Amino acid sequence: MNPMPTETLTAAAIRAREIGDPLHTAIADLFDIYATRYGRWTGPHISAELAAALDMAHAVMGTPT
Repeated sequence: MNPMPTETLTAAAIRAREIGDPLHTAIADLFDIYATRYGRWTGPHISAELAAALDMAHAVMGTPT
């Protein structure tokens, strides 16, 4: 089972902060915003915005989408 978007985005924010450069720190803040925005997401359909956020999250964490 795939984790909920909030869990994925929160994990990506943590990883981005571990990387620590200014770009990843800014991306971590964006992931926090998305995690808050999609905290009540129940699916099954996702918006293009959420899909893009999840793609970025997986890229930061180095996990396949």
